[in-house]
Amino acid sequence: MLGALLLWGGMTLQAQEEKTENVLFQHWAIGVNAGTNGFGFDVATTISPTIEARVGWDAMPRFTTTTHLYTNEITGYNAPLLENLEEKLDFAARSNMKTAKVLVDLFLSRTSNFHFTFGMVYCTNEKVAQATNTNKIEEMKAVHEWNEANPQDKIGVVMGDYFLEPDANGKVHAAFNVSRYQPYLGIGWGRSVPKKGRLGYSVDLGIKYWGKPRITCNDYLVTESYMNGSQHKVLRTLSNLQVYPVVNFRLTGRLF
Repeated sequence: MLGALLLWGGMTLQAQEEKTENVLFQHWAIGVNAGTNGFGFDVATTISPTIEARVGWDAMPRFTTTTHLYTNEITGYNAPLLENLEEKLDFAARSNMKTAKVLVDLFLSRTSNFHFTFGMVYCTNEKVAQATNTNKIEEMKAVHEWNEANPQDKIGVVMGDYFLEPDANGKVHAAFNVSRYQPYLGIGWGRSVPKKGRLGYSVDLGIKYWGKPRITCNDYLVTESYMNGSQHKVLRTLSNLQVYPVVNFRLTGRLF
C-alpha cells in the first residue's frame, strides 16, 4: 500500500509538471555499488521524469572472522574430558548473504536528486551467517555423549538467548536464518540514470524487513525455550532484530 501511494504521488507530481516527457525505457544505465549488503551491480532505466527502476544483485564477501562463545557452568561431572573443559570456545563465523533486488526510485520533481525507494529483495539463502567451533572437538564429543545419557542436565554453548548442543562429531554448527523475501523502504540522493553527462553517483539509506531471525544448530531449529541466562547482549539483540539497515554507495554510467 505504501508503495502504491508513493507511485501515485510520483504520477501526480509528474502530471503537475508544465512540460510532459515520455521517457519510458528510453534511457538505461549500469552501476556498481558497495554497502551493508556487500558488493553488487544493477541495471537501471527511466519510467518517467520522476520515476526510475533498477534490478540488481548484491553479495557479501565470504570473509571469516573469529569469535568466542561460552559453555554453561560445568561442575560435578565425572567424565574425564569434561573436568578440564574451558568455558570459552573459539568459533569461525562467516557471512553467506547473496541477494537479488528490484527497486523503484520516486523523485520529488524532474530536477530533484532526492528520492524515496521501495521494492523487494530476495535472499538466495536463508542462512545469512554461520559459525562453527574450531577447537575442543574431542571435548565436545564427550559433551554430546553426556547429553545423550543425561537429557535433563545437558551441557552446551550459549549464543544470545539460545542454547546450542554439539553433534556426535564434536561440532556446533550455528546458523542465523531470515526470510528470503524482504520488503525494502528507503531514501536517497542521486539518479540511477544520470540526467547530465555519462557518469553519476547516488547514496541510499534504508531498511529491509527480514522477519524475526531463526537460529538453527546442526540444522535443527532452536527455540527460545532453551534460554540460558546469557549476558551476551549483542547476540541477544541480533537474535531479535527483524530489520536490517542498508547503507549503499553507487557509481553509475549511462548507456544511452
